Amino acid sequence: MTRIHVDIDDTIADTTSTFLQYIEHKYKIKINKDKLTLHEYNKIIGEITKKEKDYFREFEKSNFHSKIIPVKNSQKVIVNLAKNHDLVLISGRDLSRLEGTKKWISEFFPNCFLEMHLVNQYPRTGEEKGPKKTELCKKLNCSLSIEDDADTALSLTDLGIKVLLFTQPWNLKTNLNGSIKRFNNWQEVNLLLNK
Repeated sequence: MTRIHVDIDDTIADTTSTFLQYIEHKYKIKINKDKLTLHEYNKIIGEITKKEKDYFREFEKSNFHSKIIPVKNSQKVIVNLAKNHDLVLISGRDLSRLEGTKKWISEFFPNCFLEMHLVNQYPRTGEEKGPKKTELCKKLNCSLSIEDDADTALSLTDLGIKVLLFTQPWNLKTNLNGSIKRFNNWQEVNLLLNK
């Protein structure tokens, strides 16, 4: 059985779309997801609003965060993958989101994942950073990763882990190596893994 690392945000959870709905609701600013060519959302939105804020942490504490839905077809494919593979979640989410994340996973992906780890990949001042995703993938013996962050994907391949990279605006300009395959939707993942 293959052990597969699965990321959460913008891989199985449509987080950024919900975040942009929050920004539009609270700040009356409409931003097209295609404009988010960097993971530095606060910087991009700060340039528009002319205010320095932690917009994403604000969103995480809002009731909008509970409105995040799964990425189209991810539930069906994950359920099928879980029948033949060991799936583990490793996410860059803030460690304080653990209980809410467990609840969301049990609602939308019940009994699909063996383990879940949040590593606080982007800690704010005073926050503890967890282990690197790459270290956890290696420690947990993952041979494949499903990810949207290009830097993480490239680091994983350095460790001999193959990556399926979910195409997102923030990873389009990255030069990929032969151990990374792009996918645009979960039906493509299904086809790739069931060849």
